[in-house]
Amino acid sequence: MEREGCVAILTLNRPGRHNSIDAEMANALRAAITEIESDPDLRVVILTGAAKSFCAGMDLGAFVDGQGDDILFGANRFAGFVDAPRSKPVIAAIEGAALAGGCEIALACDMIIASETAFFGLPEVSVGTFPVAGGAFRLARKIPPPPRRLNWF
Repeated sequence: MEREGCVAILTLNRPGRHNSIDAEMANALRAAITEIESDPDLRVVILTGAAKSFCAGMDLGAFVDGQGDDILFGANRFAGFVDAPRSKPVIAAIEGAALAGGCEIALACDMIIASETAFFGLPEVSVGTFPVAGGAFRLARKIPPPPRRLNWF
């Protein structure tokens, strides 16, 4: 975590793995959110990713290695972030991929600022799984409804 005045900057920093979440990163996010919430001098959080991706979701290799419980079900659920009790706004600053759990992390933020290179997706459904961190529900609340269709006939 970096500080610039009253702003905390959290950078997901595993660029070789597209900033995918392993247990170490999930635990670091948990600790950072706890520290931010306890610091009265910090007023806002910017969450971003290192290099060319925001976050590609859960590190499936870490999941296979037995880290799944820490990543998915530890305090504050996925990545130690999506269900964290927060009193300070979190802004997702996104460049590149925000896929699977990365998209769910972005959706759990209070605001998303996306660059022209940003793209979002919940590809879990293409392999028969479900976005388990609430992404499908948050997505429905965050995107605008389609324009009202007029029936001319």
